[in-house]
Amino acid sequence: MTNAHHHVLFLNAWGDSRGGAQRSVRSWMDVLLARGHRVTVACPEGAWADDARRAGCRVEWLPHDPWALAALEQASPPNLLRLLAILRRVRPDLIHTVQYGSHLLARVAGAITGIPWVHTVLGPLSPGHRFAGGPYLAVSPAFERDARRAGAEDVRPCPARLDLTAFMPSPGPRESLVPTITFASRLDGRLEAVATLVCEALRPLAGAGVRCQIAGDGDALPRLRERYGRDLDFLGHRPGLAAVLWESDVLIGAGRTLIEGLACGVPCISVGQRGTGGIVSPETADAIAEHNWGGRHVPALQRPDASDLTRDIEELVNDSSRRAALAAWGPDVARRYDARLAGPVLEAAYERACERPPSATQTAWLLARLTGDKVRRSARRRLRG
Repeated sequence: MTNAHHHVLFLNAWGDSRGGAQRSVRSWMDVLLARGHRVTVACPEGAWADDARRAGCRVEWLPHDPWALAALEQASPPNLLRLLAILRRVRPDLIHTVQYGSHLLARVAGAITGIPWVHTVLGPLSPGHRFAGGPYLAVSPAFERDARRAGAEDVRPCPARLDLTAFMPSPGPRESLVPTITFASRLDGRLEAVATLVCEALRPLAGAGVRCQIAGDGDALPRLRERYGRDLDFLGHRPGLAAVLWESDVLIGAGRTLIEGLACGVPCISVGQRGTGGIVSPETADAIAEHNWGGRHVPALQRPDASDLTRDIEELVNDSSRRAALAAWGPDVARRYDARLAGPVLEAAYERACERPPSATQTAWLLARLTGDKVRRSARRRLRG
């Protein structure tokens, strides 16, 4: 190992873990900080966040995931997108977890970003826990056997004073020098005119050294690929946008795609069947939100030609400080929009897990946990019932 300073992200997306787990994590943080390494903790507000701040660590807000494991069944679970936004900002060399749910999130994020992860097994595993690959650290021989039975291939004893830099043999991920613009949308006949407009706007940029890609599938895809395939990369259908978003410097889309892009910390341009709102910013966000989710009778936004859209894209590609400001603001606005759309999905996940629908109070409480809002004390009392 070299003496270069590293950056470790401790991920806790599952709520507070008090007692032994928190003391162990704090001791590992202290080892890293004493050697001059940087430490970031991604977690909900609570004991972990307070302890990390006292230790001098950077804290990134990541909500307790109210969907629990059901969230990971979705193509782009909200916390995965939020984690990718955090990884964009802090660019750690390693992700460390001590909770099973956080470890699943780190595995998915690691596969997308190439950032290595390590999971420490601090307690007995449930029969449904499944590991894969590694590395995994176990604090006792019994936990080591549990991890191997769960499918872990690389399991090692966890030393008393764990030095996580041993798991970072190479530098962290590097940003591509070539900007990437992504248009993500269905490519059916109904949206072919919109897709054609975007492809015309992207074509001059592709000739100027910008990577332009189209993520989507539909009956218009063969026609668009025939016309623009020489200049643009057509990715076809992707089950989830997370990997595409990680590669993107600017996203063009509408509806749910915009929320996912904003949540992932990607600057966005709104374009859809009824026009475009241009760059999604604090000044335009409310109008774009009303346009996308306000109902069928909301008036169309402006309808630019391809050159207008090209200017919007060039503005973001050429202004790195504007991109950074929008990337930092995006997750907050996505959180607001998410609460408007999350209710039905949240209730369905709860019903699958508990075999009964949630009450209105439970839904409100879970949405509050998702968005970081405060939950009224009376609601907490009713939930505990």
